[in-house]
Amino acid sequence: MKNSISTLCLALAPALALACGDAKELPDISPVAVVALDDHIVWVDAQNDEAHLLDVSDERPSSKTTRFALPKGSTVVQRRNGKNEVLVMSVGDSEVPGKLAVVSPDGVDRIHEFATSYDRLVQSDDGNFALAMFSENVSGFVGAGSLLFNPSEVSIVKLNESSDTRVVTRPLSAVPRAARRVLFAPPMTVGGKAKQLAVALFASQVAILDLEHLDRPAYTIELSQSADLDLSQALFSPDERKIYLLGARSSDIFVISLLPAGVSRTNDFEPTVNQLGAGETPTDMVLYGAGAERRLLAVSPESALVIQASSNRVTPVLLEFPASRIVYFEGRAPAEDREEARALLYGATAVVTFVDLEDIEERGTRNLEILNVGSGITAATTLSKSLVLLKHGDNSLSLLDLEKRSATKISAQVDLSSAIPDF
Repeated sequence: MKNSISTLCLALAPALALACGDAKELPDISPVAVVALDDHIVWVDAQNDEAHLLDVSDERPSSKTTRFALPKGSTVVQRRNGKNEVLVMSVGDSEVPGKLAVVSPDGVDRIHEFATSYDRLVQSDDGNFALAMFSENVSGFVGAGSLLFNPSEVSIVKLNESSDTRVVTRPLSAVPRAARRVLFAPPMTVGGKAKQLAVALFASQVAILDLEHLDRPAYTIELSQSADLDLSQALFSPDERKIYLLGARSSDIFVISLLPAGVSRTNDFEPTVNQLGAGETPTDMVLYGAGAERRLLAVSPESALVIQASSNRVTPVLLEFPASRIVYFEGRAPAEDREEARALLYGATAVVTFVDLEDIEERGTRNLEILNVGSGITAATTLSKSLVLLKHGDNSLSLLDLEKRSATKISAQVDLSSAIPDF
């Protein structure tokens, strides 16, 4: 997209538009959100219920915008995943409490209607599904529209369909709580049938919804009846038909296997749960390998945990320095030419740990190597196959070469919050 930076400044601050065109034609609005499409900038005027589109396909774009009316009360604005469209969710009106408008460069293409007002919207990676839901503090959301409602209720939209009949509303749990997270699983095959699933994480429950059969109820799985597990992370293994789960208040790793269901079942798949004792509370996990060599690597403050997926055997490897996060990569080591599965473990300390994953269960700590990077780490962003950008608590950066296992410190004179690679 040409001149995208200067044009985005134009959209956010009309006073700066003199460099791009005639500022007098710009609307005087306070946008609720600004979204970049392939060759347009779209910003939403929630006060006047309008979308403004600015064409930036020319070398020197005009400041003249095209306006389209939107449903009343825009609350959530997102670019549709994988498509040149914007999704605008609104609180609607007394007749239709919630609406989802799909906006393209040609205007509002279609509007999907909900029986209630939601304040959260999540999409599948391919942009085929959108799921409208309540946030955890839904009791304070004026758009809820009713004194009586189920916070676990969601409305699923097939975004490629134009008919409002493609909106299906389902409760995900009998517990009157909103889901903390909803994740879309990659396609997997269960009992010879292709499945696309949405997985909702509650405090101690998991709900699994078959997106290809929205007429069927969701499976709700109670992982613990006595504790708030604070479920925080899920990993999908399509080949194994498994879902791995971590809870911030649990020392266990939960494994949900999806099996073909009997003919008497409403759904054609059935989940079973296995609980792996990790000893400490795991904070991050990754999957690597394939088939019989498939492994789950998890990290807890004092250990790396290697779990054999086929047998659920857990091998702990003690760490010299605490770690809480994992960067998985396949590459070389300084004294080796062969590319292998490896991992970088990091946390709040100034020391990172490299883990050579091949034969880790037999070699243990001999497969570990540490590197001092100068100060504690708050975030890591993968830039390429062999480069990782580390952000430190002292507002500095380090460029870490995974293959050379060396770090170069970079100072900053401004406050840094996050990094987004652009190549």
